[in-house]
Parts: sequence; C-alpha cells; structure tokens
Amino acid sequence: MVKSFKLCLLLLLLGGIGLAKSSPKSLLRATGNEHHHNYRNPDLDTIFIDDLESGAVGWTFQDLTVQDTFWHISDTNAYIGHSFWCGTRTKPDWVNQELGYGDEWAQFLISPPIDLTSVSGDSVLLRMWQRPSCEYASGGYPGPQWDAWDCLTAWVSTDDGTTWKPLFPDTIRYPGWNYNAFASWAWYWNMLVGEYDSIPGWGLGPISDWYEIGFDLTPYKDSIIRVRFSGVSDPAESDQSGSGAYYGMWYIDEIQVYDNLNNTYFYEDCESGMGEWIAKPRDPIGNFWHLTTFEYHTPTHSFYSGDPNTHQLPLVGSYCALVSPPIDLSKVSSSDSCIIDFYINFEYNDPYDDYGQGYLIEVTSDGGQTWTNIYLPYTGSNYFFTGSTGDQWFSHNELWEYYGLMPMMLNYWVGYSVQVRIVSFNRRFANPGYGLYLDDIIVTGKYIEFPRPQQVLIFDDDIGALDTWGFGWEKYYESAIANLGYTFLTINEVDQGIPDSLYMRKNGMVIWNLGPKGLRYGAEPIAGRALNQIIGYLRMGGKILLVGQDYLYDNFPNPFADSILSIINYNEATGCDTIIGIIGDPISNGLNYPLDFTHLDGNTYGIDFVDGLISNAQPVFYTNRTYQPIMLKKSGDYRLLFATFPIEAITHAPMRDTLLRRIINWFDPYPPAPFLTEAISIPAGVKLFWLKNPPSDLAGYNVYRARNENGPFMIIASLSASETTYVDNMVIEDSTYYYGIKAYDYSIQESGMSNIIEITYHVGIDETNKRATPGALNLVVYPNPFREKTEIRYEIGDMGNYMPVYPISHISHRPSFSIKIYDATGRLVKNFSRLTVNGQRSTVVWSGEDDLGRNLPAGIYFVRFEAGEFNRIEKAILLR
Repeated sequence: MVKSFKLCLLLLLLGGIGLAKSSPKSLLRATGNEHHHNYRNPDLDTIFIDDLESGAVGWTFQDLTVQDTFWHISDTNAYIGHSFWCGTRTKPDWVNQELGYGDEWAQFLISPPIDLTSVSGDSVLLRMWQRPSCEYASGGYPGPQWDAWDCLTAWVSTDDGTTWKPLFPDTIRYPGWNYNAFASWAWYWNMLVGEYDSIPGWGLGPISDWYEIGFDLTPYKDSIIRVRFSGVSDPAESDQSGSGAYYGMWYIDEIQVYDNLNNTYFYEDCESGMGEWIAKPRDPIGNFWHLTTFEYHTPTHSFYSGDPNTHQLPLVGSYCALVSPPIDLSKVSSSDSCIIDFYINFEYNDPYDDYGQGYLIEVTSDGGQTWTNIYLPYTGSNYFFTGSTGDQWFSHNELWEYYGLMPMMLNYWVGYSVQVRIVSFNRRFANPGYGLYLDDIIVTGKYIEFPRPQQVLIFDDDIGALDTWGFGWEKYYESAIANLGYTFLTINEVDQGIPDSLYMRKNGMVIWNLGPKGLRYGAEPIAGRALNQIIGYLRMGGKILLVGQDYLYDNFPNPFADSILSIINYNEATGCDTIIGIIGDPISNGLNYPLDFTHLDGNTYGIDFVDGLISNAQPVFYTNRTYQPIMLKKSGDYRLLFATFPIEAITHAPMRDTLLRRIINWFDPYPPAPFLTEAISIPAGVKLFWLKNPPSDLAGYNVYRARNENGPFMIIASLSASETTYVDNMVIEDSTYYYGIKAYDYSIQESGMSNIIEITYHVGIDETNKRATPGALNLVVYPNPFREKTEIRYEIGDMGNYMPVYPISHISHRPSFSIKIYDATGRLVKNFSRLTVNGQRSTVVWSGEDDLGRNLPAGIYFVRFEAGEFNRIEKAILLR
C-alpha cells in the first residue's frame, strides 16, 4: 500500500539543509542569487519580542513522548460481555469519528504473575480470542531494514517485567496466523530502536471477526511469568490521520493458560475489571529544552534542545517542545502581514533518510488543545526542517525563503490569543547531531483599534457589494437604526478585521450582513475564524442578526447550521416576492412585506430568489409561495435571528424601519461598554474618569477592581447614569490596581467590560492642583471627524488661583504646554511638546500620523492638552 505521512514526503536538500512537507515524494533544487528580506520591518508594530536575556519568563517545555493510557476493558465490539481494547472513542478531526486508535502509540497491557512452577502436563499453551484492527503490513520504506508499519506483539517475562522476549504464535495448533512482520517502523518512530529493533509482530489490517489464537509457553515451565500485549503505531495511517477506518488497534478476550491435561493455571474473561492487570504507555523519554549560555545569537542566552552535558542531541532520542507565552493577536490587522521569526543554529543528522530528525513549528489558539503546523493554512502542507546550518546563526524566515519557502505567517490566527511551539525531535542512534539553538524571537504586525462600542454593531461582510445606486447594503441598516434613535457603529473586515467575541460583547447587539457572499460567488460564506468568534459571542449571551442569502449554498450541512441554527435542510431558490408574518410572533405578527430585488445589483437569479428552510428553530417569516420559513429565531442564553432574504429588499423605508424596530426590541440590546479615559492618584484615593455612555435607557455604571490584570474583577461601586467619575478610597500606598467599568440599563443588563486601566497608587498633589477647572483650559478639535487633517485649537482661560502669573521676562519659568494624542488603548502615538501660547490661544495641525510619520489607522483617538499640572481631553475620530 502507499503510505501517507502527516509530516513528510517532500525532501529538499541544499548545502546540507533539508526541508520536508507532506506532498508527493520528489527532490527539488533551488537556483538564483542569495536574497534576504528584513522581517523586522520598521513599518510594522512589534507585537511580541524576547531576546531571552531576562530568562525563560512565560516559556514552558513539553515532553511530547508522554501518552495517555489506551488499554482498558470495554464492551465496545466485545467478544463476550467485556474485552480488553487498545483504542479510544471519538477524537476531534479523526478520520473515523466513532472510535479508533491514533498515531505514534506505544501501548502495553501486562498480565498479573502466572505461576507455571506446578504444571502437570508436558506442554503449556496460552490461548485467547482476538480481533486485530491495525494497519496492514508493508515493506521497503523508509528503508530495507523495516518491513512493516504498525504492529501488534505478544511478549513474556520471567523476571517480573524487567526484561521481555517476544512470544511467537503456535502455528501447529493455529496454522495461518503466524507473525507477518519482523521489523516494524513504529518501534523506531517511538524511539525504541535498539531495545526493540527487529521485533516480530502482526500487521494484519482491520479484521471484523473474532478468532482464536495461541502461544506455546512450554519453554517457561517451572517459572513465574508475566505476559505483555503491545500495540505500536508510526506517525500516520491510523484512525487519527489515515484514509481508512480501523475501529481500534486490538481487542482481546477469554485469555487462558492451560496444559495438555486440561489443567487451567490462569483465566481472564474481562468481566471483573482490571484487577492486577497493568495498562501503561511507553515511558516518557524526557524534555531536553532548556535555557543555555553555551551558544547564543545575542549575548548571553538562547534556548537549546539537546543534552546540556554533551551538547549533542540525546542518544536515547527526543520529541519535545518549547512553548511560547500567550501572544495576543486580538488587536492585530488581518489585512497586513503578521509574521513571526527567530534565529536558529542547528544540526540534525539523518543517516536513514527517513525524516526522523528535525524541528517544526506549530500554533494553538485554544490553549493547547489542538496544534496546527504554522504553514498548513497557507500551503496545505505540514513542513519540518532538517540538516545543518554549519554552526552558524540564521534568521529562520530569511534562511528558508532563500530555498523558496514563505515566511512564518500568523494571519490565520489574527483575532485570537495564540501560543507558538517549536518541536525538536530525533530518533535513537549514534551521532544524531548537536540539535537546535534558538534565540531572539519576534512577532511583527499592524495594530488596529476597533472604535468605541455602540448600541448596534454592523459588521459588513458582503465583499463590498453595492446596489444599483452605488450604496453599500449596510447603509440600509444605518438609515433604519438612525431613524429609530439608536447609536450604531459600522466596521468591515478589510479595514478593521474580524471582530473577536469580546469586542462584539462590548456592543449592545450585532448585525452581521453577508449580502450575497457565499460559494455561489466563489467566496467563503463565513470564514472559520469568524464562525468561531460568533459562537464564542453567543456563549457570552450574544444578540446577533445574521443575514446571509447564500450562506447555505454548497455549504450544507455544516456544524453551525446544524447545531446552532437547527436547520435540517433547505430548498434553494425558493419563490418569494412577499414575506408573510406569523400570527402572535413578536417580530412578524401582522407584517406582510413585498420584496424587490431589482435594485440589488448582482442578483442574477431573478427577483424572487431566497432559500426556504426546514428547521426545528422558531420561524419568524414565511415565503408567500411555499410557506417555508425564511427567517428563524433562537432564544435562551443568547438571541439569534437568521434570515435568508435581504432586509434591504424591503424598499419602503417605513416598513423596513418597523421591522428593524421590532427586531431590535426583541433583542433588547445591552448597553455598550463605557470608555475609561484616566485614573490618577489623589490623597483621597484613586480617581477614575470615563466618557458618558450613549444609550437612552442607561441606568448607571458598575465599577470593578482587581489586583491582577486577568482578574478576578470585583464590583466596588454602583453609580447613577449622570456620574462619570469615581474615587476609590480603599487603596494602599505603592499598590497596583486594575480598574474597569460596566454600564447597566433599566433591564438590569450589564455591558461588556470597558478597557482596563492599570495604576500604582501614590499619594500626590491635591486634585484641585492636578486638574483644571472647566473654564481654565479650552480645547477644540475641528473638523471632527476628519480624514486628512484636523486643527487642534487650545486656549488658556482665566486660571485664577490655579496657576501663578509669570512676567514675560521669566518665560523660561512658565509652565510647559504640550498636546499628546493617545489611541483607544491609551498608547501614546503623537506628542506635540514644547508648545507656545501666543495671546493665550494657538493651533497645531495633526494629519493623523504618529511620531515616526506613519499614517495611523482609522479609529477613535484622545487629544490631551497639558499646561503644567492642568489638562483637558477631547475625543478625535480619524476616518480613512
């Protein structure tokens, strides 16, 4: 059979350096001049950097040879009642979704002691019933010394498990069932070569029937023995990663040891539990990653995967990972490159040419439950790297780009907090190489800031669709929401990226408009990352209207439609020129609206194209032709509406506004999250300042405090809707606190958490000397919002007793003036320092750039005018 490998089948060897990926086996050679790119691009923001000179802070190490135990007693496919089974039930993303066995297993089942010292007969036989279900044996690859893949083997020990010898099947009593493999590559891949090289066993493939098999134990008369059953597998072709379904590795039952006089010395029917049986995986090899000063790229530390004493890869083999701290990509642009790079110095010898030594890079966005090769989303292949850099340091990206590989991109995981791990592995043989040194890790990208939350968030995900008048379809929602008196905010994937679930929760509700986006038009209906964020938002009690005319086209069934929307089936292109309301429904009762598609450019399927739904969810509207649902709703911990007709097809504005009003009333939006602008120390405690929240039904604010950045946050005060400051007087000098604000409405619904402000409390100047009175300073930003430039006009009014008067001859002693501009996270982006005030009124022009002259992204910024100990803050909105 053809062996499919999840890690490697393409080998690139250039100057002693190898690169492998899963692809048809071939040899590539690169030509051309050496070229390099600076992946530490000064135009990109630094998202994460570590030169390791402060130690391994936040980094962890994993021994990936640690396995769970998969031998157990089960009634799954049992012979009688219960049987021993080397296998497991459903695992995510496995080929067989019911039960099976996985890659790189080394699983052992060891019997209790069996006393053969008083055997009466001339011969002793171990017999049992078995059902193998592992990969078929093959041969010749990756080298002639191995003739099989996965393997099942029986053993015997006469020294209580210290040493083991293979047991051979009794082919006289059971002809045709002898071992068919004598050198399984699985032993080598599990780093057991040397101890278990050339071990005989079965590679019988999946067998659906039970049959009896035996082993001759006569040579072990007069001994106390243990019997061991082992199942081992290589890196691919199992229920986990192969193309077949094996339903578990090995089933065993009705185990009996008896002599030729029918005296029984041991019997196990698996009906009384494990008893003295021992089920265990292989012993862990150990983790060899550590911080070292022996070799480094920049003085004086690096990470090293190897033996710290010999400075070579361990002769016993290794398979271990270096895991990064969490890297927050939640505010990183998905439309700019997000790149990770590090410096490497490595040597992996590969005498068998079997891809058994090297390193690879993986990423997780779910806390380590699943890991994905960093190249897989972009190339469709899993890459790892082998060979040698000749005891020199190289940037990983620049080195492998020279050989034709793209840089390591993290764009697929933008919107998440991720961890990256570097896996180093080698097999057991002499002179494996000195291993891998790694230093100076950096992640670069472009920060984006989502604007301040509002009552209704409109996410435009319709690939820029316009109607025949040139309007984006999101404009219909904006118009209706504005007519109803609600505040709204519109964002799109191109400018702001996919909103994460926490950001969505900070808004009151979400309208997610797909327009015609779908496989019919060659576009992904909803990106996998976006679906994960929607599901996460719903888990937090989200409220979302999802409008997707083509979401189901060639995209059904899918887990979201099945599990979340409860759709059983759908009928494509159902006739509908009028939507029919349902009597008693809070949204559609009495509403029968005509639809007109003619102004919606791009609909080439006629004026009555919608998808009729068959669903267990609650219908909201029916079609006028087939009376099938075309809008569904689900409520409980969250509220969800799904429509297959475009709201903008209702051309009569009062009708459309009425429908949107009922929809919004049914959702009952949360208040949006407030925005904390400042926290200062005053003698009375920590004083917080925030911007007033927009919703008309705002009832008040709850103030939260924590001692750690990640919480837990405890409520310390509830305030009225008119208040925008609070003094926390329960603070301790030189202690650090974290504050956040939540708004709540008259339905006692709380918003998401505001931005978090960190402050270390120090007793300072009295507040009256710290902040100006309302008339002391004036600050105006005009125009606002702005696109290209805005004027910042600042004026010193009557400071009264708050600021001393300085004569012109003592101008050097006058208080300093400055204007500082902060982004929505509180990060200083522009500093106009050493300003002068001519006649107490002056102007500076800001063109939306930072201190390095780079254009800042669209968003909300805060302009702070400082005059000595006094300041004034105004909001500025930058459009692009």
